Amino acid sequence: MRTHLFSGQRMKEIRMKRNIRQTDLAATLGVTQGQVSRYENKGEQPAKELAQKIAAILNVDVNYLYGKTNNPVIHPLDRKIDVENLTQKDLEQLKAFQVVLEHLDRDCPLVPVYDRFVLAGEDFSEDFISGYRLNECGADYVIRAIDKSMEPVVPEGALVYVKQERDLESVNGKLAVFADSQGYPVVRKVVLKDDMVALLSLNKGWDTELFRVNELEDSWIFLGGCKCCSWAG
Repeated sequence: MRTHLFSGQRMKEIRMKRNIRQTDLAATLGVTQGQVSRYENKGEQPAKELAQKIAAILNVDVNYLYGKTNNPVIHPLDRKIDVENLTQKDLEQLKAFQVVLEHLDRDCPLVPVYDRFVLAGEDFSEDFISGYRLNECGADYVIRAIDKSMEPVVPEGALVYVKQERDLESVNGKLAVFADSQGYPVVRKVVLKDDMVALLSLNKGWDTELFRVNELEDSWIFLGGCKCCSWAG
């Protein structure tokens, strides 16, 4: 079994992209600057709990720091909105969704609409949430279709309700949602055969992409299956 070691080089690259100084990272972690330097430059291995904390501070997938994936995309949090404890930011975002609020039901909670999932540069520090929708079909979150590749089943601009899945087998032969290397959500039909996976679009002009299952995450992050779809409104 291959052992994945913590990559100090990747840690350093992400830290520098985030404009975080070694001294500030060390203070947040509760270690010395010298210790941070040894992680980055000497190959010393942090404890798993500390590695998780480093990933959280740098806002990067911890698997990326261990070389288990070449994509730094953070998998979306299983975030559902507690309507009784909305933050001021939540309330400000919800001002444009009064119709949703008027029909709010405790058995049908709000879920976020994600436009992006990735932190691809220095300017981003959190997931991009453009609003909230009623959770009408047991979804974990909603994404907005960004192109015509899956029309007419998923029109451009449509809202796709996503159920998180950890296993491609659960969406074999079905529509699923992935994040590309820039964090934009993409809908594709999944076809599995042996150790291969094909991602199919429904329109010409978009190529079918073929991967080995264990190499898929180098290009795409699997988010989950499509529960339902509605026109954005």
